[in-house]
This record gives sequence, structure tokens and C-alpha cells, in this order.
Amino acid sequence: MGNVFEFRNTITRLANATQYAVGDQIASRQRAKDPVLDTGMKTVLGNGSPMIIRRVVLSKDDGDQTSALFRLHLFSANPYATPEAKDTGDNAPLNLAGADPADYLGAFDFDMATPPEIYDTGAGNAATGVPLVGSEIMVPHMANEGPFGLLEARGTYTPHSGEVFTIKIQYLPG
Repeated sequence: MGNVFEFRNTITRLANATQYAVGDQIASRQRAKDPVLDTGMKTVLGNGSPMIIRRVVLSKDDGDQTSALFRLHLFSANPYATPEAKDTGDNAPLNLAGADPADYLGAFDFDMATPPEIYDTGAGNAATGVPLVGSEIMVPHMANEGPFGLLEARGTYTPHSGEVFTIKIQYLPG
């Protein structure tokens, strides 16, 4: 089957503790039209080569478990690149009005609020997500720098100021 490769990316939230509503974007900027560059969520895997993503581990450096539910959306193109895209960023509703549905690759859910899915890393919490549909996400060969990711709050989570999220994507060459 081949070796499993891993890519890590971090996102550092803003210096506030404003509670997220369900469906809000978690980002590193208040207003960021280009999430793949401005929010630190750009995931460049294998220089555009095809790949198969089987699981993703999401961790955060805060130990709070209350409503710690998250979803990572993956796209083959920047979902905010079109003129229809709204200026959105941290703690604003995730707005995909301008995204092409054909670019949507899939999503992973993470539950850090309900044992046994949660485990303590010593410095925070982490959870493993598998694709919401099927057992893997196929990422086609892309001339651009995708896949692109958006992190969404799925609970009314209250972060700590400057909280750091780490996304660890485990994949196989396609």
C-alpha cells in the first residue's frame, strides 16, 4: 500500500476569547477574504500530486472541552477566490456563497467534548477525524496549491486568547 505521509499546519487565533456560534469560521484574522493565505489554512500536499486522505488529527493547545466540536472542510480550489465571496474571517459565519460545489472534496468532524474520542495531549486536547462520507478523500492532481481548508466551529465553543490549532493530515500518494 505504500508509506503514509503527514502534513502539519497550525493556525493561531486572534487575541480574544469571543465565543463561536455553530457555523462560525475559526481563522487567524478578523477579516480574511483569502483563507488559504491569510488564515494559515493552506495545505500544500505533495506539490499538486494526487493523494488519498484517510484521516486528520486536530489538536488545540487549550484543555477546555466545553462544546469543542469542529469541522475541517477541504476544497480543490480556493472557496473565497470568486467575486461573489464575502469578506469573512475569524468568528464570522462560514460563507461559501461563491464557492464552486465541484471544488468541494469533503469534510472531517472532530469531537473533543465527548469521551472516548477526546484524549489529553498534556498541553491541550486532540481528536482524530475520518471523512464524513466514505473512508477516504481523493484529491486530484491540481495545478494550483490545494487542497484548501476551512475550519468551522460545530459547537458554541469559547476559545482562549491566541489559541493554537494544529491540523495533521495523514495521506497516501494517489
